Amino acid sequence: MANRYTLTEQQKTVDIYLKGCVNLYGYVTPRQFLKIYNRYNTPKILKEDLLKWADKLERKTDNYAIYTNAIINTRVSDEKISEIIYYQNGKTYYTPTAQEITAYSTPNYYAKTKQTEELYNFVTKELKISTLIANIFIKNLEWSIRIEEPMQAQNNLMERHGIIPKDIVQARSLLNKIQNINNSTRKWANCGYTPQELFKSSKD
Repeated sequence: MANRYTLTEQQKTVDIYLKGCVNLYGYVTPRQFLKIYNRYNTPKILKEDLLKWADKLERKTDNYAIYTNAIINTRVSDEKISEIIYYQNGKTYYTPTAQEITAYSTPNYYAKTKQTEELYNFVTKELKISTLIANIFIKNLEWSIRIEEPMQAQNNLMERHGIIPKDIVQARSLLNKIQNINNSTRKWANCGYTPQELFKSSKD
């Protein structure tokens, strides 16, 4: 006898897209989620389908919660979600590719960019940090930036991972590279857009 909580193949795909959306946006409306899911998948689903499957889907994850008017990331506090909702107000959602949303479904995923590569090279070659620690540091840093943690959280990350410049020149270079990552990270508060993208769009 089949377990009634076993996901169908379609529901498994919905689960992947839900994880991707909450890791990219933090908070997303069901309407936006369905817009993305139905853009890349057939058969399409309705909000009624999503809500009907909500209990079944949530039993398989600790990554998201589905409500009538919201889908939220449960890896952060309710206070953080409230903060993100406030900052998202009036902004349009970034539309990811199918490949992007699938990548973001992995909890520890971060987009490897020219900026993250520059920081990785700096901390491994200039600060002599191991490749393992460097990767963990950048992963945690990107998450901290994505969810809009305060600057002190980033300072704590550097201290915890032994990212300690030896002089003012190294300190300035390190902070510059972290700022470059900040400007190129897809942020929850920006509905998935990077600060660079928002700045460019404001100039167009």
